[in-house]
Amino acid sequence: MKKTWLIIIALIIVIICVLGVQMCIKGGFFTAPEVTSTPVPSAVNTPTSTPDDVKKVTLYFVDSNAEYLLPEERSVRAEDINSLALATLNELIKGSANNHGASINPDTKINSVKVENGVCYIDFKSDFENKNTGGSAKESFFIYSIVNTLTEFDTVNEVKLLSDGEPVTEFGHFILDEPLVRDEKMIKK
Repeated sequence: MKKTWLIIIALIIVIICVLGVQMCIKGGFFTAPEVTSTPVPSAVNTPTSTPDDVKKVTLYFVDSNAEYLLPEERSVRAEDINSLALATLNELIKGSANNHGASINPDTKINSVKVENGVCYIDFKSDFENKNTGGSAKESFFIYSIVNTLTEFDTVNEVKLLSDGEPVTEFGHFILDEPLVRDEKMIKK
């Protein structure tokens, strides 16, 4: 009788764990935000765009199993590397057009972006950490969707995160005392 109860309790725990993982993947923090029809300044169909200003970029979003990052191409309008990096990050924040999982909270705001000597400095509003932490998997996807997206550019080798102008040295479970580099193992081949 005691053995039967242990088996029933073990099954209930397994079911709860499976449902919890499914919620995180399907309806939790890995769900792509709803894309609205509000025009974004970085969009290609902006009337002031010229063919020379439009660049094709590769963004990285979370796969449906929350194991890897998947590439997604987009076109953005930019005049230089700083505006290209900012426009690309804004597209990443908007979320996937292919229903891949979101890696960045859609309410995340960027103060500025600057590329200098191969390093892209991203200065977020101070509340970005509260909006994008909550477990090492979520934090890893946040970091490497950004880093792998920006290191697609020839002029970016590393990424450094700032919060209201101050270097971010800790992000959830991660120590960020050095600039971040591309991680190919995160990308699904």
